[in-house]
Amino acid sequence: MAEPTKRARRASAAAMPPPPPRPATSASAGGAPAWSKADWERWSRAPRMATLEVGEGCALLLMKAPLGERYEDRYGGEACVHTPHMVVERLLAKKRRLALVVDATLRSSYLHDARDWDDWDATHVKIGARRGPADRLVDAAPTRIEVDKAVAALAEAWKRPSVAAVYSLDGCNTPGLIAVAALVELRGAPVNAAFNAVAEHRPLFRPKHVAWLKARYPALAAAPAPRPAWLGGGDDGDDASDGEEPLAAAAPPPPAAAADADAPKPKRARLQPAATRAHRLFVVGPDGKRSLLATFDAALALCPADLESTPEGYDKDLAKVEGYPSFDATLTSDAAKLAEFCKYLVARKKAAVVSKAPRVYLPPQAPTAAGGIVLRYRT
Repeated sequence: MAEPTKRARRASAAAMPPPPPRPATSASAGGAPAWSKADWERWSRAPRMATLEVGEGCALLLMKAPLGERYEDRYGGEACVHTPHMVVERLLAKKRRLALVVDATLRSSYLHDARDWDDWDATHVKIGARRGPADRLVDAAPTRIEVDKAVAALAEAWKRPSVAAVYSLDGCNTPGLIAVAALVELRGAPVNAAFNAVAEHRPLFRPKHVAWLKARYPALAAAPAPRPAWLGGGDDGDDASDGEEPLAAAAPPPPAAAADADAPKPKRARLQPAATRAHRLFVVGPDGKRSLLATFDAALALCPADLESTPEGYDKDLAKVEGYPSFDATLTSDAAKLAEFCKYLVARKKAAVVSKAPRVYLPPQAPTAAGGIVLRYRT
């Protein structure tokens, strides 16, 4: 007999009565988080989720912990409902595919049925649950092993265009920390640019999370964000007694960090310049033959040493490409060859994709008399 599909199982499950509650796993009845009234109100006010595009059709969804429908009497009204099915339905409405869900709560309380994600063919990964029940709406700082586990899961999910979600109790600090690590280690972004890009979507306001990042990436010069308005006033339990281990061998922040801590953050993240270095640009013909097109100097850490234009590597949405940030380059050889190639791009109104990860574009243009060209990038 053929195995029923997941879609068929979902339809069958919809017609059945809801399953009985799972055994309690925290101090509160039914396994619900043992939050105070103030914490339930904070969870209700906290933004549900934010999407961080990371390139190649992939995105990172940073969100507070979705809760099961059994807690609906504590949500604070229908406007505050946040369940796994609601998350997936919103992505489906945008024609996006959810491939991975990372549970970064680091707690053992029952928040929702993890099998709900499997109904939508999304892999669910819990990176740790050794810090006891979720008695407060406070994110514990993860360990190196836990962050490595999350980054490895993201690397696997992003082998194909997809959305990966990371959730924690407050939806800001641990997901934001993991997002910074993923941008640096999987997308090659400078750590300060990665931090600023994440901060535009989710503020890292817990000092222990920023300290964790500084210990892992000494070049980071950042300070915790101000306390968000949804957290409200009063004590939210942000102290060192939440059952987590202390940061091991946390390096002190670099001297520049203290001076820059109060500096205003840019409205849009910009990748940081590096020392000028040489780059080679190759062109690949329809027969697969690879030949050197030009060499140039540029000063951007994002730009790989070798780039290449392939027969299928073009983008016709020039308006979108022109909206990406740019960096200048100076030709050092083969200016005539590149000029001919640029004429080809101008005539066909296409931008050449010369690097896919990270994505770098050579837009249609005419090199200047001094050999200057403009490239654009998308992280």
